[in-house]
Amino acid sequence: MPNELDELLAGDDDVIVIDFSGQDDDYDAFVPDTYNVVVSKVEHGPKVKSKAGNLKMVLTFTVEDGDFKGRKLFMHPVLEGDALWSTRKTMKALGQVSEDGSIRIVPSSLMGQHARGVVDDDSAEYSSIASLLAALPPEFGDL
Repeated sequence: MPNELDELLAGDDDVIVIDFSGQDDDYDAFVPDTYNVVVSKVEHGPKVKSKAGNLKMVLTFTVEDGDFKGRKLFMHPVLEGDALWSTRKTMKALGQVSEDGSIRIVPSSLMGQHARGVVDDDSAEYSSIASLLAALPPEFGDL
């Protein structure tokens, strides 16, 4: 029995046609700020690669409070290549860097980790986090 994707792919040369009629393009883009976020999805594997061909992870964060509560933000830390300094900073904010400085990532342990996601002018357009900071202890309350 064909599913919706089979029906979409049934066109000429298997071109996917998407009907955007009735879709609302009016949404509030993120504004540059720091947001309380929690990791809500982790994608990784041999097919998840950067434009340069390096292995990477895709981290999906959910905003926990404020005007954008419930909205998603994304990060793409690389697992090899020249930008590992950035991955180390990200993983340290998520509690994944050991005392000897090495990174031992257990993807399932990232789920539910809280942090503060910094969205800047460049990353706001793409709903991306520019950098990640460790979460404030609960006694500090909201930002």
